[in-house]
Formats: sequence, C-alpha cells, structure tokens
Amino acid sequence: MVSSAALISFFSAAEVATRPSAFENVTNFLVAPLDGLISFFDPSYSAFMNNWGGGYRLQQNPQFYVGWFLLPLLLMINWSKAKIISTGVWMWGGLMLVFLLTCMGPERLGVLRFPIRSIPYFHFFLILFLMAAAKECGLSITKQRVQLFLFVLVFQYIHSVQSNPSQAILLFFSALIILAFSIIFFIWCIKKETIVRFCGLAAYLYLQ
Repeated sequence: MVSSAALISFFSAAEVATRPSAFENVTNFLVAPLDGLISFFDPSYSAFMNNWGGGYRLQQNPQFYVGWFLLPLLLMINWSKAKIISTGVWMWGGLMLVFLLTCMGPERLGVLRFPIRSIPYFHFFLILFLMAAAKECGLSITKQRVQLFLFVLVFQYIHSVQSNPSQAILLFFSALIILAFSIIFFIWCIKKETIVRFCGLAAYLYLQ
C-alpha cells in the first residue's frame, strides 16, 4: 500500500506511455499465413507475408519450420486409441490450437501486436502434444498411412515450387532428405523400436 503511492507519478504520462487497444486487421502486418504454419515439417518452404521489408513478399528464412520428424509422427500415431490420451495431453493440444489461431491474427488484438510472436508457442505445444500422444497411443505403420505420407510430401513439394519456382531443384533435394529420414523412421517402427528412442533421436536432430 505504501509503495503504490509511487505509481501516482505515472498517471500524467498515461496517454503517451500506454499502448492503445484495438481489434483490427488493416494491413495484415506480421500475420502468419496458414500454409506456412502447417508446413512445420519442411525446412525449405517459403511463405508470403507482409513483413518489415515492406509489402507482401516471399520470406527467405525458415521461420515456420519445426522438425522433419513431425510429419511421419503425426501420420503414424494410432489415433484410434485417442480415448486413452490423458487430460493433460489434450490440454497441450488445446493450447497448440489456441496459439495456432493467434498466429493468424488479427493484426491487433487488444494491446497485443505482431501475431507471429505466437509461432514459438505454437511450435512448443505442437511438439509436446505429438510426442505425448505418440507415447500414449503408440504408432501404426500401414500401407495406407505410408501412401498418405508420400502424397503429403509430393503435394508439399509442388506447393513449395509454386511459391518459389526458382529454387525447384533445391526444394527437390530438401524433399528427398525428408523422405530419407522418414524411411529410417518407418524401419525403426517396423522393427518395433521404442518410441522413446526415436523421439530422443528426433529431438537431437531438431536441436542440430
């Protein structure tokens, strides 16, 4: 109570020191595009965004990338056992969706600005949710799941070339690297290696 008196001196400066609140999306500034956010497994994908450089242009840094291992992990989790996933894990999934939405705007949400600030939090809870879900539900490698993985990988390559056609060859080799590491993932699962060992390797590769 005594120290609160010191705050009185700030009241006169409130008009210039307080960030104005608004709920608007005027120029879509630093609003993360959905196609970039869902390309978290592709290190070479470049999305368009209204950034500091001026205008709506192609981004050259892999700010949406998390780790290649998340695509095969997402597709191979035995989601038919989702009922056994604990409440805490579903809470991580809920927070993942919350931050996914805040990444996409609006440009100004109250006193909050620059929606791309939510990207690291989306990535963090994405990793937590998928790792925990894989541990509780296990993995299932089927012909249909592998075919789905290949379809997503080919579709992602085509979409990457559409965004940045001048880098088509580089994007092709990037897709091949993802495919090679994913084949290792499939072999481990077929040999019934534990998910803990794979997650440890994947986390190590992600940190590198």
